Amino acid sequence: MRSMSSERFQELLLNATGETLYMVLLAALFHGRR
Repeated sequence: MRSMSSERFQELLLNATGETLYMVLLAALFHGRR
């Protein structure tokens, strides 16, 4: 049970980091265009 919840937490964390990275990339692109 514990490992399952841990796996789910890791997945959520990975998704969150991925979204953040995507946002940072977009921001960098916008800055570069300026």
